[in-house]
Amino acid sequence: MAQTKMERKKFFSTIGFSILGLFALKSFPFGKLFARNSNTKKNKITVKINPDAVSRKSTGVQNG
Repeated sequence: MAQTKMERKKFFSTIGFSILGLFALKSFPFGKLFARNSNTKKNKITVKINPDAVSRKSTGVQNG
């Protein structure tokens, strides 16, 4: 019969290693090691207001 009950020592060691692993992933910048160095210029984003959009500035007014 397979052992389905996890022992207490194994449980706490698994939890401890997972917490240490999460801390290591958050503290070390692994993403910067594998990211490409992009020398592209950052452009400003322009936002245009859609003239056909429904306006929500006025309250209490029924549309049509």
